[in-house]
Amino acid sequence: MVAPTSVFISGREVSQIYDLKKKRTIQSFHSQGADFTTNAVSANGSQLFMGKSGNSSQLYELTNEMPREVINCDGKEFASCLFVSSDERGLYIGDRGGSLSYWNSETKELSSGIEIKLQNPLNAIIPSSDKNKFLYVSGKTGGVLSLDDSFLTSVAKSHPETDSTSFVRHLSLIQGVNHLCADDRFVYGGTRRGEIIQLDGKTLSVVRRWNAHERGVFALVVHEGSLFSGGRDGFVRVWDGETGNLLSEWIAHESRITDIHVGSGRQRIFTASTDKTVAIWKADGTLERRISGHFSPVFSMVVTPGEQTIITGGRDGIIRTWDALTGDVQITLNGHQGTIKDLQLHGSELISLGADNTIRIWGSQD
Repeated sequence: MVAPTSVFISGREVSQIYDLKKKRTIQSFHSQGADFTTNAVSANGSQLFMGKSGNSSQLYELTNEMPREVINCDGKEFASCLFVSSDERGLYIGDRGGSLSYWNSETKELSSGIEIKLQNPLNAIIPSSDKNKFLYVSGKTGGVLSLDDSFLTSVAKSHPETDSTSFVRHLSLIQGVNHLCADDRFVYGGTRRGEIIQLDGKTLSVVRRWNAHERGVFALVVHEGSLFSGGRDGFVRVWDGETGNLLSEWIAHESRITDIHVGSGRQRIFTASTDKTVAIWKADGTLERRISGHFSPVFSMVVTPGEQTIITGGRDGIIRTWDALTGDVQITLNGHQGTIKDLQLHGSELISLGADNTIRIWGSQD
């Protein structure tokens, strides 16, 4: 008789498959309202049938999906932010040592990196619009600066002797900016003090600044002229992106908001939080659906272009995909050890950055 390697555990709100060897949850399911007498796993172990009250049922795919690529950043300071290169041939990776490296998807090599002076550690790096041709960078020290995007060529070609200061175009000495977003006119920064700072996108001169949240801004997105912010206070606030005037606000979560996504036409707003939930809101702040199922705080979130699937990453190192219409979990992706710090969709691929200092690239999530 062969001993089982995993067990299925039914719960009133969440069910899970538990790996007996690794002693951890390898897949979880939102099971509120389930009829526990009708749970069944297919003979080949690929599907789970879960009967629910009200004569309804849900079929789940059981996955052992592995990432297509694993980028191990050992030997470097912990990776803190990333973005896809404009030619889509690699990833730029910022770390807590203040350096920017490049991973080439063709050669599978990670460059030695170039230190961005004045910025240690790197908190955020975002490319500007094509109009400005800048790279905006913020760090724990040194404020916000813009680099000529030709700096990226030196990073990609692995020229560690390059002096980053020769590429600096503008510098704004505002410290403590954790989150950046930008449109064609402005750069916006959110701070741990709870301020939002509006900078001119070309000169980085301060246009205005205002107190936005108590105890810190932890999510910031600009969309069609409006700025959406989320704070430790659990509020979502919507601001006029030009004047900074408050347009609307609502209490969205019991604790810190970690991510915000604004849907097409601003018809829906998606929020993630350390209260272990994701929520979907109508444009006026009316709650459409709250999704539970993470066993730990949710720190990252992306939404597929059709807004049918929400992908989240938690402190438990597990990535989950959810049906946005029903709130049911679809797939769980395992591999990271520790918090999922960032998720990005690039085409049909999902890119995840973990606190374990690895970056993983997963197949189609549509």
